[in-house]
Amino acid sequence: MKSRTFKGVSNVLPTAITNLTPSLQGVIGKEVTVKTQVDVPAGQSKEGIAVTFNITNSADTSQGNFGKKITAEVFTDANGVASYSYTQYVAGTDDTVEAYPTGNASVKATAAKVYWGNTERLTITEVTEGNALANGSKKVYKVKAQNYATAYDANNKALYNYVNVAFAENVNVTPDKLVRGASIEDTGISGNASYPSQVTTGGVNKVQVKLDANGEATFTVTGSNAAVTPIVFVDAGSKGDKLDSTELQAKAATVTFALSHTLGLAVKAEGVQNAAAINTGNANNKGTGEGGRTYTVTVTDKDGKVAPAGTKAYVTFAEGSYSVDKKAYILNGTSRVVADKTVRHEISVTGTKGEATFTLVGDHDAYAAPTIYLENGKEFGLDKADLQTVGETTYFVNAVVNNALLTVVDADGKEVTTLPTTKTAFFNYDSVDQNEFEYFTGTGNYEVSYQVTAHFADVTANGKVVKKGTTETIKVNASAGKAVLAVTSENVGSNVTVNASASQASLPNKTASIAFTKGSELPAIHTGVVSAIDTAKQTITLGTTYDAVSYANATFKNDKGVEINKSTFESLVSKGTTVTYKKDGDKVSFEIVAVTGSEIDATVLAQVNAATTEADVLKAIKGLNEFKALNKKGQDAVVADIFATQPLTGKTLKAAFAAYVAKVDSAIYSAPIKEVTGVTGVKAASKEFADKAGKKFKVETVATTADYNGIKINFTATGASTTTTSYDSKTKILTVDLKSTKDSVTGVITVTADYDGVKAAIDAFNGAGKLVVTQDGANATAEELLAVTLELTGGVTNVTAVTATDGKLVLTTSEAVKLTDSVNSKVKVNGVEGTAVVSGTTVTITLAKGAVINSKAITSLEGIEVVDDEKVLDFSGVEVK
Repeated sequence: MKSRTFKGVSNVLPTAITNLTPSLQGVIGKEVTVKTQVDVPAGQSKEGIAVTFNITNSADTSQGNFGKKITAEVFTDANGVASYSYTQYVAGTDDTVEAYPTGNASVKATAAKVYWGNTERLTITEVTEGNALANGSKKVYKVKAQNYATAYDANNKALYNYVNVAFAENVNVTPDKLVRGASIEDTGISGNASYPSQVTTGGVNKVQVKLDANGEATFTVTGSNAAVTPIVFVDAGSKGDKLDSTELQAKAATVTFALSHTLGLAVKAEGVQNAAAINTGNANNKGTGEGGRTYTVTVTDKDGKVAPAGTKAYVTFAEGSYSVDKKAYILNGTSRVVADKTVRHEISVTGTKGEATFTLVGDHDAYAAPTIYLENGKEFGLDKADLQTVGETTYFVNAVVNNALLTVVDADGKEVTTLPTTKTAFFNYDSVDQNEFEYFTGTGNYEVSYQVTAHFADVTANGKVVKKGTTETIKVNASAGKAVLAVTSENVGSNVTVNASASQASLPNKTASIAFTKGSELPAIHTGVVSAIDTAKQTITLGTTYDAVSYANATFKNDKGVEINKSTFESLVSKGTTVTYKKDGDKVSFEIVAVTGSEIDATVLAQVNAATTEADVLKAIKGLNEFKALNKKGQDAVVADIFATQPLTGKTLKAAFAAYVAKVDSAIYSAPIKEVTGVTGVKAASKEFADKAGKKFKVETVATTADYNGIKINFTATGASTTTTSYDSKTKILTVDLKSTKDSVTGVITVTADYDGVKAAIDAFNGAGKLVVTQDGANATAEELLAVTLELTGGVTNVTAVTATDGKLVLTTSEAVKLTDSVNSKVKVNGVEGTAVVSGTTVTITLAKGAVINSKAITSLEGIEVVDDEKVLDFSGVEVK
């Protein structure tokens, strides 16, 4: 024991003494250390004060060192802490530890307890690793107890043994300070509170954990935005499931549940920060253009793998991050939306790099800093739980027009590096601002000299022939800052190089080139529909005008952008699949854009495999389009083949049809329509969509307008309270956002819109009556439209309706044909009724009064058949002239 020494003022009388170790567990033969701390009057030293410990063991044998009573005097350190270390040798006993300043027993600390055992009598250990967890994660703990409480029934019969669990943060606090974001599960006992607490106002939430016969148990802690410290304890006596500081207890480390995103989000502001402002009509002699700055957003997972095409992100603007007196805007197609905190602009990942883009424009002296986020929080719109990032601020200033771009585009305005010789390449020379957006000074009228070099083929540039191996200069007057040179090539694979220079001295020279491929040679980059695939030769044909190409040594991706092997590619691709082909030197790649021709419906397949007669097979498959496409002989043959080869898979069943469809497509089985004349009135229409219940939905234009020919209609659901529409005239996409609800906890969106509501929304968009919606779904929920894109195709510009006076179709066939209904002479063309007169290979059809053909192409023809019943009419690819 230390000798008595003093530093500073001696014999200071403490005003209070506190036990710092109110509950300890000791292993016999190993020392534990009990501690107290004294308080002294202000200004007095806490060091060197004598403290007496009286330690009484519950066994108290007073024999040697076994359970003996201990009295010890020690001195405080500079912090006023007195520490004493000792051990005992009787397991299962408890020490009561009292402490007081020597000579002043009236100032006494609350008694502490030390629980002795051969091992620790109560332990809590972590079953699952980690104490910094994502919201919603589960943390499992294991308890081992030599001491416990026991639950009894009304007859005082023991039911089970248990220990209690507390959260240190919820012990003896006011109710407003409780941590409610964490809870305890899997306790084996019903009737527990979701989280434990004992508040200063008297309330107690108890949580008990049931022990097994070995005194062991596990329990789980889960939570969101919370940090808790689990304590297991044995509730002694009648403490009412409250943790007393001296009870036998064991504490785990604090576990924290916090927002932890598994996705990555990055934004790059392209170009320079001082972007060109909007200026019209060369106001103040500052040029003309919209200017702006593009931002590129990249979405990945936590491992850096990029998000697939179609992944949604959103753009908004935090309050204070945008100018108010001068307006900044985010572009929505060709429209401008004012940048403010109410904006929720949707962007989508395109391509295979996980990237989405958007553009900001603004008035002079405006500024804005966009916030980009993923909707993965609990609330609709931006909330603190959403993964989010802020882009660099853009300031809008005067345009700097001292640069130009020379781009090569096709007739649709798409940038290209290769084209077939059947297409025209357009070399566009544009003056641009500091971020390479189209902008011009003054009137934007200047002269551009295009120096055209033809390599191995003669080319024609704006009407002038440039012989192979020569160079010619062609001058073009720019208008509004743009000059265009149109180049075509003879049908020889070759390159054309163009150098462009402008008479406006501030604009630079630019060079670009195009590679023309022979008319039937597939361009180096091409997206098309598969017309044939030969797995034996490992070749694939896209469309009907290009040669087959080899895929033997290519690389492949599916429609989600995920790399796949050759055999998987072959299993996914069939006639009708849309594929993108790319060739860069010797490297060839294929990426599936859209898979068509899914396997036969499972119900039909089950009926086929259960068939006991050919009649059963016919009954099962007669409604399939694949079956309807066959003539009578083909239908009979396929029914016999299917019955003979049961059981089938969906794939082999489709193969059975395909074998006969191929025969129908051949000259032996088909009688093609050579020509159709007589109709000029054609309207654009979408395919008819039918949901699982057979409810049909279709959109088309009226025959007297071409305004919406070629538009696409996409369906989304964002949790909006009504069904709304928005139209991007640049991309010609009409987006219908379906009425839906969003669960505030799970974020799950449920579509509540019905077909009547969808029709009403499109009707409202279509105020002028240029779109016609037909549907028979009425109040059926329109959820299945989410998987649909409707494209209005087949429209002809400036069409007029076909009536009984001018609505005559004349069909010329390769084989003699006859009327199915020779009495009434009724026929249908694309579903439109009429009457027909047949003479050998000529069919004259008069449409019903006021009827309109809904597609330039013939897609269906009823009431006419080939005299030779082994042949069918082939109208694929036939257009009305």
